[in-house]
Amino acid sequence: MKKLLLAFAALSAGICPLRGQCPVSVSGIVIDDLGSPLGGAMVMFQTTTPPPPGPQPLYRSWKTADDGTFTATVAKDDTYFAFAVKPEAGYLDLYSSFYDDFPPLQVVVNCQGNLSGITIRTNAKTGHIGVIVVVDNVTKRPITNASIRLERLGGTHSYLSSSTTHHDTAVPSGTDITYVISAPGYLSTSPKTIYLKRSESIDLHITLTPKS
Repeated sequence: MKKLLLAFAALSAGICPLRGQCPVSVSGIVIDDLGSPLGGAMVMFQTTTPPPPGPQPLYRSWKTADDGTFTATVAKDDTYFAFAVKPEAGYLDLYSSFYDDFPPLQVVVNCQGNLSGITIRTNAKTGHIGVIVVVDNVTKRPITNASIRLERLGGTHSYLSSSTTHHDTAVPSGTDITYVISAPGYLSTSPKTIYLKRSESIDLHITLTPKS
């Protein structure tokens, strides 16, 4: 979560690689998965044109007003993916199928005039795995080099892997998620399924058996 927040702080700095033929104003509103306006969200436009090889620059972002509305300026004729995020509130789409099974909105921008009335829907508000405690089944000592692999069932079967020492791992809500815990020298757990509601938080307490 901390890394995501740092990334969005960089996005809000106003770095913009969208240089092109003409500035076009794009305005609209961001709503959450329940249809309510989402203030304080970051709106971004990512070109659908495959980028050239090499390091990719950060895209500029625009912050929505309290009523969820925004006005952005895009400076190039192109088709864009439009998406919105608010990580501190549990909206982590970030153009990731793990957090959102729906394809992002596509917006066609050209020099013929400004674009208004765009509605961008966020992913469903996430749940969280707060703390993951993993111990040796024999010695009962903590295992500090374990990892968790999460899989979103249905749709694209997207994955997310993380160290179990990370706290507050965001997990998609309203859908089945399986997880497997593993560590070097230990038998991995069998896949287990969790289903979290919006904003729900759980802790996991796991024991691993050493390999014989």
